[in-house]
Amino acid sequence: MTIDVAGVPVTALGLGLALLGLALGGWVKGLIGLGLPMAALPLLTHVVGLKGAISLLSVSIIAVNIWQAIDGGHLPSMLRRFWPVALAMAIGIGVGTWALKTIDPQPLYAVAGIAVLLALASNLFRPDIAISPDLERWIGPIAGALAGLLGGVSSLFGPPLVIFLVGLKLTKDEFVAAIALLYLLGGIPLLFGLMFQGIMGGEALVLSVLAMLPVAAGMLIGQRLRARLDGPRFTKLILAFMAFLAFSLIAKSI
Repeated sequence: MTIDVAGVPVTALGLGLALLGLALGGWVKGLIGLGLPMAALPLLTHVVGLKGAISLLSVSIIAVNIWQAIDGGHLPSMLRRFWPVALAMAIGIGVGTWALKTIDPQPLYAVAGIAVLLALASNLFRPDIAISPDLERWIGPIAGALAGLLGGVSSLFGPPLVIFLVGLKLTKDEFVAAIALLYLLGGIPLLFGLMFQGIMGGEALVLSVLAMLPVAAGMLIGQRLRARLDGPRFTKLILAFMAFLAFSLIAKSI
């Protein structure tokens, strides 16, 4: 027996793999505040293809980032602190989208991967180094603009934002709220872009909403596990994710 998911016939086994991918992505997102697409896409793409996978994740990306941005009451302080980053990111998205037809994203993946590796090395060998408040005023908008540019041409906003936020030495809950807020500002244009291109019709939108259920279940489990982590262990998980992200980006550029 097969069912149609995002225009692709899916068997019961394939449906189970898709649900597992969604729950896994939610678990990683709940645990460290990022990584939903990266954790979910491999299984989803295997089952429904890349367009179908992005379509299924699009509503969840927005919903879980709203959830994490407001959870814990950090949203007002994060908005006050990071609005220059968000503004610069919006400008970068516009430039990146405009340049999409002329810029090859492959070299950008390599540059982003190397930058993440350098930031990772800095945090491993000099963990005491942090971005000062004075530097934050300058580095924040630069990181936002680079994230927007990279996201505009590849839909991948994370690397510059992760490097910047890790350098601020935020608490684990502040980190999750900040990255969720900034990811949210990148996810909303993605959803409207899919609708504009006709990828997100009525049926696809319903399936994307239903996909939030396994994502939310996985996220709740991840959040409970995060609550048991102390600051140093959470930082180690973020650094491990940065290593995975760096090598994934470099591999993507080859």
